[in-house]
Amino acid sequence: MGRPEYWKGCTIDCERVVVCTVCDRRKPPIGRAVPMEMASSVCEHECPGHDKEPRGGHLWPGELADMDKD
Repeated sequence: MGRPEYWKGCTIDCERVVVCTVCDRRKPPIGRAVPMEMASSVCEHECPGHDKEPRGGHLWPGELADMDKD
């Protein structure tokens, strides 16, 4: 598969995982859809801390390694 052109410059920091300071749940990657089976275990968009610091990366953990396999 390889990396899409728009993710060529991504680093491990783009997979950064953070915990919401309001609900104490892991924040999903910025701008990414959350699989239904994970929806109840991550910080929800309605949480007041969702869009506040700390902010996570925009990739899921391990996504770069999956793209770089090929």
